[in-house]
Amino acid sequence: MNEQVSKALTDLLEKASNGIDSTVAFSHANLPEVIHQLLAWKMTKGIILSVVGLVLIAIAIFMPIWAKRAKSNGAIWTHHNGEKKYNINSTMYDFSRTIFPALILFFGAVIAIGGFSMWLKILLAPKLYLIEYAASLIK
Repeated sequence: MNEQVSKALTDLLEKASNGIDSTVAFSHANLPEVIHQLLAWKMTKGIILSVVGLVLIAIAIFMPIWAKRAKSNGAIWTHHNGEKKYNINSTMYDFSRTIFPALILFFGAVIAIGGFSMWLKILLAPKLYLIEYAASLIK
């Protein structure tokens, strides 16, 4: 009985050892391809974020110009003539000339800087990026 248990345990340990060895061999063979795909994915993500950030910055720059043109063309949402002696600018017009562009500009700059730093770091120092990425996974 003891011999059967010992033989079964030995077989299980040999199978586990062989499985670990084959997994390590597979990992070593595919590791460069995995790293290449990771860097390509992160660089693409960084470029997309950079483009989104730049588009938001462009929207923030052109939004006040668009609102001014709308007011000069007599758009209804740009002014209120409730009483004849008052010409009060509407809240939406004021926001589209000041607050909305400032918020969009801020978020666009943050997104663009994050995207630029990601793909520029991959382009210039991919090993450093991989070390930082691995460290963030460990945390």
